[in-house]
Amino acid sequence: MLYVVLAVLFYVSTSVTQKTAAVRGLDAIGVNLALRASGTLLTIVLLATASEAWAQPHLGLAGGIGIVSGVATFVAGYTGLRALNFGSLNATWSVLRVATVLPVLASILVWGELRDVRGWQEIVTKLTGVLCLMAALVLLGRGKGREAEAGGKA
Repeated sequence: MLYVVLAVLFYVSTSVTQKTAAVRGLDAIGVNLALRASGTLLTIVLLATASEAWAQPHLGLAGGIGIVSGVATFVAGYTGLRALNFGSLNATWSVLRVATVLPVLASILVWGELRDVRGWQEIVTKLTGVLCLMAALVLLGRGKGREAEAGGKA
């Protein structure tokens, strides 16, 4: 549970700092490069101090997957920073988190994460959570359109 709380705190700090950069008109590529470079540096330090990490049998494959993921993360960060220039922090960041819905659905449908579930109630609860998240994202988008209409009538 501690790791979930820490992840939430760091996601919040990431979103706030990225919105601050967008509000100040900072270059999205520069901010994204600094973000990724600092993460890379921390990873190198971690790998240098954890000698057992180098003894993994599939290090090459894992490294290749990590590089592909890093490129995807860079592009996602750049486009996310650009999106923050056009919308509010809460709406933009919430919509960007739709990326969470797809892995959850994949874990259920492709990787069979619910096979070990003991009761149908747990399956219904998980699927209901995904549906509520999707409905919340739709409702966030509707509010943005109404703000634009109200601004246009004035």
